[in-house]
Amino acid sequence: MLFIPAIFIVWIIADVIRRAVYPDIVMTSGFWGILRAKVFWRIGPQVIACLIIVIILMNCTVSYVEDRPVGNASSLIAEVESIMDEMEPIAEKAFRGNLSPSLEAKYEELENKLISVLQKLEKHEDKLTEKEKEELWRIVQKYKSFE
Repeated sequence: MLFIPAIFIVWIIADVIRRAVYPDIVMTSGFWGILRAKVFWRIGPQVIACLIIVIILMNCTVSYVEDRPVGNASSLIAEVESIMDEMEPIAEKAFRGNLSPSLEAKYEELENKLISVLQKLEKHEDKLTEKEKEELWRIVQKYKSFE
């Protein structure tokens, strides 16, 4: 929503600047050179300014999304617990020594999924509540008991 008013304002400012620096004479060779110069001096500075503001606003938006607190930490912790529940019987079979290749592949897949979710949580560890940190610690200790 911020893009449209920002682009409109930037377009007007760039147009004012374009009119101030617009050259009296443009020297080119041929029809295409004249056409290119006329098109550039008609909309070029405004388009360039708008592209710059879009890049800046997109960068600000991405920074905001990356830095926002984990609002769904509880759901991520619940996801970790469900993965752990799936891994536990496979780990017990592995401990007994009768693990089939398909179960081994399934365990590896679950382990990669678990690592991915834990990395999401770890990235925002400083924004987790004490209760969430304790729950996460309990889960990590449970995971270590599988190994």
